[in-house]
Amino acid sequence: MQPHPFSLFSSLLTNSFIPEPEVFYVIPGLGSVTNRNKTMNFTHFFRTSFLRDGKIFFTRPVISSFGTKSVPLRSCQAVIKNDAKVTIFPQVRRFSTNHQNVPNIDPKQQQRRRALTILTYASGFIGACLLTAVGTQEYQRLKLRARGIEPLKNRLYGRRSRLFYYRGYVLPNFVVDNIDNIHTFKVREDDIWIVSYPKAGTTWLQEVIYLIDNNADFESVKSRIEDRIPYFEFIYPGIKNINNLPSPRYIKTHLPFSLLPNDFKEKKPKTIYIARNAKDTVVSLYHFAQKFFKPVVTYHVSFDEFCQLFVSDQVMYGPWWKHVREAWERRNDDNVLFITYEDMKMDMPGLIKKIATFLGKTLSPQDVEAIAAHCSFDEMKKNNYVNYTWFYERGVADKDQPFMRKGKVGDWKDHISKEFVSQLDEIMAAKVEPTGLTLTDSFEDSDI
Repeated sequence: MQPHPFSLFSSLLTNSFIPEPEVFYVIPGLGSVTNRNKTMNFTHFFRTSFLRDGKIFFTRPVISSFGTKSVPLRSCQAVIKNDAKVTIFPQVRRFSTNHQNVPNIDPKQQQRRRALTILTYASGFIGACLLTAVGTQEYQRLKLRARGIEPLKNRLYGRRSRLFYYRGYVLPNFVVDNIDNIHTFKVREDDIWIVSYPKAGTTWLQEVIYLIDNNADFESVKSRIEDRIPYFEFIYPGIKNINNLPSPRYIKTHLPFSLLPNDFKEKKPKTIYIARNAKDTVVSLYHFAQKFFKPVVTYHVSFDEFCQLFVSDQVMYGPWWKHVREAWERRNDDNVLFITYEDMKMDMPGLIKKIATFLGKTLSPQDVEAIAAHCSFDEMKKNNYVNYTWFYERGVADKDQPFMRKGKVGDWKDHISKEFVSQLDEIMAAKVEPTGLTLTDSFEDSDI
């Protein structure tokens, strides 16, 4: 005798097997059948397999009754076939084939069995989902590792860090997710690239370059800077859209020179790199990553903890020293101009002329003066085309935190402890200054 299916479901949870009598269901008045040119109503007796969602799923039919005469079902196989599916009707009656009077199943017992069945299916489904998720995650991890990409693991970033190591640099997830398109991007010879480590004065330099290359046309800068000069590796507007922009294209990136597109060296587009001293960089980057983007940041650390990440080369786009040194070593390339944030603070008109010469532009003294005035820190800070106030509207930035904060050289003195000042000095002395590069980290005039 085969066990009742509900017993099978119960045994999965209780490790016990409760046999029950073989059960049939009587389903009267299902329809009619024509037999020997005579139409007769019929009632069918079925051996049931299991019950689910108000449906009986049968293993095989047993007997059919025509009126007062019962006949084997084989005479009606044209109508009722094996594995039939029949809706349960309210008048269904139950009895057993062991010729004993078996009482109807207790409704509460039926309910418990139904709950166990649902629980079994739900547990199996959840388990399958979890296994799929874990398997997918592991597959993605192995896939990244095969391409030389490893996740950065640090408790300060939480359990799910969005930073990865790739070719000696720490990159955010939106970069590694798009790394193939970055490598194969088609560079044009008439492109103008603005390259920097984050918070080195990039936005400031972008506005200067755009005005110089557009012959001091101040009407041309009356649109959002991210639309005029897109962020190359970011998800908006996306590499595909940048690829379709008309020439000349202005492109901003925080990628180091070694991770720029493959044909960058061959096409040799005009490239201007801006560097900033490490101490002011780490202060500005902390306020930008932790305070300006506070509504969406996925980790929260103190300033000292952030400094520790910075000197440990575990901040996005780091190591800072390697990023800057790579650019400095390319300073003699015909298509590369290396400038510093501190140079812009000390002599903006002189730097405007230097950039204009590099881009092959001629500016009048009045144009130079006008660009310098337009691009002063105070003007930039209140210019809604460049100060990213639209981030507040998008809900991704804290309205109490300005995108452009102070713009001073030496502001680090109010923030960095002596311990980290010493560590940053050591990094400069060991890894940057031997190449001949020095970066001023303070001026006598504290307002500069």
